[in-house]
Amino acid sequence: MTKLMGRDKKTILLLLPPFLCCLLSTTSTSSSMDQDNLSCLRSIKSSVEDPFGSLNTWNFDNIGNGDICMLKGITCWSYYTTSVQSIKLQGLGLKGKFPQGIRNCTSLTTLDLSNNNFFGPIPSNINQLIPYVKDLNLSYNKFSGEIPSSMVSCVRLNHLVLNKNQLTGQIPPQLGQLYWIKDLNVANNRLSGPVPTFVSYSALPESYANNKGLCGGPLKACEEQGKAKDSFKSGFAVGWAVSAVSVTAVFMFVCMPGEHLIKMLVTRGQTREEKPIK
Repeated sequence: MTKLMGRDKKTILLLLPPFLCCLLSTTSTSSSMDQDNLSCLRSIKSSVEDPFGSLNTWNFDNIGNGDICMLKGITCWSYYTTSVQSIKLQGLGLKGKFPQGIRNCTSLTTLDLSNNNFFGPIPSNINQLIPYVKDLNLSYNKFSGEIPSSMVSCVRLNHLVLNKNQLTGQIPPQLGQLYWIKDLNVANNRLSGPVPTFVSYSALPESYANNKGLCGGPLKACEEQGKAKDSFKSGFAVGWAVSAVSVTAVFMFVCMPGEHLIKMLVTRGQTREEKPIK
């Protein structure tokens, strides 16, 4: 019996170090994750103007485990992990550019910044900032510039809502490769060009409404406007040149008196003969 107890103690002693290492590693990883999420939320708060004090409750002094999950607009995967799952800050009157620090919320799947006063371009590296986001709503803001083609790398996107901004240029055709997309809305912008063809989604005309330059898909067919314009310009230039020469010739031979015409031709001939030979 004593020998068995001794063996059990030895077994426990042998297993204890790996167990402690595993426990410390898990604790360290959890602590690192907590710091990343704290950094994410701190960055958002510091990078935006908050005229109505909507984020005043985001107080990070002496914040404890799980407390960030209780902050306004924040939902975590679990109270114990403090890993931020969604950020919903719609309609708070926030003003600023797209918060770059959001990259530290590495488990984020939902981001809603709609109905605010965000401005400037949607970051070209948005696929690195929110790589796992499924639901992205940036509608009713003042985002400008082009929709970044890198958004195609946000492969989990289900809902992409960008309506009521000041976006310009063409909708990246690469977005058609988003296999899981279920809802796309880019209405009320300043977009132009053909709309993408999606592999597993059929957009309604309302999704593209009030973008005068958009065509194709559920909208009117695209025309080869560029070729038509170039053809018209070149044809117009040639026609104008021919007409100018013809009118000049007619004027010279019909309108000018014969003696003046002969005198002008003779004068030109003499001028050419007087030029020195080089």
